Amino acid sequence: MPSVPLAAYVVRLRATQPEAILHHMGRAVHQFLFSLLPPALAAELHANKSGPQPFTVSGLLMPDCTRPLANAQVRAGDAAWFRLVGLQAGVVAALEGFAEAPPPTIELDYSHWDVE
Repeated sequence: MPSVPLAAYVVRLRATQPEAILHHMGRAVHQFLFSLLPPALAAELHANKSGPQPFTVSGLLMPDCTRPLANAQVRAGDAAWFRLVGLQAGVVAALEGFAEAPPPTIELDYSHWDVE
């Protein structure tokens, strides 16, 4: 039986400053995933608008549960998280590269977060 590339990661964050989170941030996490991909793969996946994608992402979620962190005010140091799943070798490789050497901070829709 051939193996199927699969990777799932939870990215835990801390707010670096007070922020108003106005929506669930799913598009921001989607954009973040695309920033991890090689440009050619990102362009190929972005062009595929009709079929299933070889990845899933969550929105920004409240700590210790799966409820969206939306329409909320966060303070510096508040926790949040999101999930990234890869279902194709190129996406899995990009996620593994991120997991091996995560940056100290990331930006989601102009909000800055420390990566734990």
